[in-house]
Amino acid sequence: MIRKEKNSHEKAFNKLVSFLKEKFWIIAGILIVVYYVCLGTYNTIQQNSLREKGVKTKAIVAEKKWTAKRDEGYYYVYKVDSTKFVGHTYHVEHLIPGDTICVYYLSSMPEYSRDSVYLFRE
Repeated sequence: MIRKEKNSHEKAFNKLVSFLKEKFWIIAGILIVVYYVCLGTYNTIQQNSLREKGVKTKAIVAEKKWTAKRDEGYYYVYKVDSTKFVGHTYHVEHLIPGDTICVYYLSSMPEYSRDSVYLFRE
């Protein structure tokens, strides 16, 4: 009796493994799409929270630029209750290191910020 159950479980497991091997790329594609949808939704929620409840403060544009694939910008530094935080801009046209810019952060999560030009772009 125990041997029959074991064979039954083995057959079910082997069927599952076979199915996953056959459908790997479909499953992987679905998981990637779900990941990006969740990430986009999360970012949208965070940005809406910044627009509605963000705390406005001043930041200093740092010397160092950042780049990522097609984007570039400057890092900026701002303080919340004497703690320094670093963010980055998505624009560089009119900025030079040392400039003061306006940024918004969430009081519940001060490490999350966006500069006002990016946040309120039309």
